[in-house]
Amino acid sequence: MGALYINYFDNIDKVFITLSVIIFCTGAMYRLSILLGKPMIIGGLLSGVLLSHIPLSTKYFDIQSCSIFGSLGIVFFLMFIGSQFNFSRIIRSKFHRTVPFILIFIPFVVGALMIWVLLKFKMVDLYGQKHIILIAGYLGLTVSVTSLSMITMFINYSYFKFSKVGKLAIFTASIGEIAFWLIFGVILIYFQQNETLVLERSIGLAVYVVFLLHVAPKLIKYFVSKIETQIAMLWFLIIGCLISAVIADMVNLHQVFGGFIFGVLLPKHNVLINKVRAQLDSFVSIILLPVFFVKTGMDASVNIKFDSVSIYLSIIFIVIVIIAKYGSAIIGGKLAHISVKDSFVLGSFMSIRGVTEIAILSVGREIGLINQNTFTALVVMVMVTTWLGTNITTYYNSKTAKNSKKINFHADT
Repeated sequence: MGALYINYFDNIDKVFITLSVIIFCTGAMYRLSILLGKPMIIGGLLSGVLLSHIPLSTKYFDIQSCSIFGSLGIVFFLMFIGSQFNFSRIIRSKFHRTVPFILIFIPFVVGALMIWVLLKFKMVDLYGQKHIILIAGYLGLTVSVTSLSMITMFINYSYFKFSKVGKLAIFTASIGEIAFWLIFGVILIYFQQNETLVLERSIGLAVYVVFLLHVAPKLIKYFVSKIETQIAMLWFLIIGCLISAVIADMVNLHQVFGGFIFGVLLPKHNVLINKVRAQLDSFVSIILLPVFFVKTGMDASVNIKFDSVSIYLSIIFIVIVIIAKYGSAIIGGKLAHISVKDSFVLGSFMSIRGVTEIAILSVGREIGLINQNTFTALVVMVMVTTWLGTNITTYYNSKTAKNSKKINFHADT
């Protein structure tokens, strides 16, 4: 008689238990956020903060064992964002370019000047001091960025869909999205803590740009034209997104950049792509993104130091961002001939951020652009300003159109 074999609890079981806990906790916080009229990003991050303070046994719960799922989730999610990005609509827009420029440029400059705050609090290491301009540009992006998909979803289900301020907010966020990825791509290329030569980076970037402009669109168009079933399209989207992420990383960009670019290059009015994207979006939102949210929330919670410096840093970031966003909205609003109230609403729209912002903060921490304390302070800033922005816009929407549909942030980005 052979020896009795007992299947003990192993690493695969640990992954399953960890995923179950994450999905359950995040789902509950998602629901709470929806009831409070808040975007799911807040619920996702709060679930990470909550789990970091629950004494779970490392034998059964290990967020690191599931981190790859979070990486997959954010890459696929940014593919969805890119696939909904319509450059031709932006080009055809009749808005005067001065107003969006002000709404983007002023927060960017103010954010870049925050580098002096980091230097004052000694939050920049010796390597960072050699690349102070790149870090300043990165801070400018974190302040100026707005969640295009999130405010688009909000406006489409509100009174602002028919207003000038709503259209201006969407147009500005669209222009800002283009500028954001261009600048962020340059920062990723030239800020890497390794010995790669700048010349090699430049050559790699040049080849990558040529590939994106002349080769990739034709390849994608050809493959899409040959696909006739949803299964085949699902296969193409997953493989294409992963390959694009790898190529982007090979030229010293980041996987999230590759995911976004692949989405941008996808045909905009393909029925199969839209159907498959909707199905894949549900899987990513329910299974993969919660891991990213929880890991980000746990990192922010576990590593935060509740000393006077960290508290001051968070408060300073929040105050600076609020002044920059609402100040630029008031100036831009006067040029656009809208009222002070509508300018205030416009500033609230520009203050709303989403998953993309958290992803970019995570990338910045990962490559050494910012340290853990700065990352935590910026995450707090994102949550506070997004909470404030959604509160103000929801209030004015309900006040202006009492019979409008209740805004649902379940599809938040």
